[in-house]
Amino acid sequence: MISRTNSIIKNRFKYEVLRYLDEQFSMGFNPRWLVTWNFYNPDELIKHQEEIKKLYGHGSRYGLKDQELWNIVDRQKWIKKRRRDIFRIYEDTRKICNVEMKMFYGVKRFNRLHKYQDTIHPMLYFHEMGQARNQYHCHHVLSDVPEINDKESLSHIFNNKIRNKTRCISGWKKIDVRPIYDQEDLMGYLTKETNIKHLSLDPYSKVIDKKTRMVIWTSLNIDTQRPINL
Repeated sequence: MISRTNSIIKNRFKYEVLRYLDEQFSMGFNPRWLVTWNFYNPDELIKHQEEIKKLYGHGSRYGLKDQELWNIVDRQKWIKKRRRDIFRIYEDTRKICNVEMKMFYGVKRFNRLHKYQDTIHPMLYFHEMGQARNQYHCHHVLSDVPEINDKESLSHIFNNKIRNKTRCISGWKKIDVRPIYDQEDLMGYLTKETNIKHLSLDPYSKVIDKKTRMVIWTSLNIDTQRPINL
């Protein structure tokens, strides 16, 4: 159950998302894996080469190696701006989700997802800026994954297969995969940045529909005027 604290009551958006997650779990969504990745940033292409060494590094100069970045400055700026635009993050996340659907469930045509309703499991995506506040990263929640039962196998798939099928995941930061043991701690962790200005839950998440109990795209209606029953 959701912990009713004063801090949650003050943040109505966070409370509604917590209520939504609690509802999903009560309908059968069993979160098993938390997968976290950083999105690609062009700064990853920069290879610094120390040109002059001085004691303790003081006064040392660094140059660029193998990359003539001044020729691609405009594209770099475009990508960096994209990494701070939540709607562009949604677009990139949908591409990643499509790769997962193909790899895990054999989906071939995304305009006929109803044919896979009996096999597709719910999947949640949450986007946060983190303490640095320089770009978004993603927390991805999975339930059971077909034919995968251990952390090492799932980590291998994300780091060596799914990453290589997309251009939007960081190429040098490892994709972190860890099992989920506590649903309530997970809920608090996923919603820590949700507020009136930012909804962490991605609309391309796949969730359980309350009426049909089928897996669908997220349909999240945040009602901040609804009374909170303590």
